[in-house]
Amino acid sequence: MRGDHLTLECTDETLGRDPPQAVLGGQ
Repeated sequence: MRGDHLTLECTDETLGRDPPQAVLGGQ
């Protein structure tokens, strides 16, 4: 659960800064 929460936050920031490609790589 903790990992999911962290990933969600990271993805949120990544979406605002980096392109969607970064999100795909993160997942």
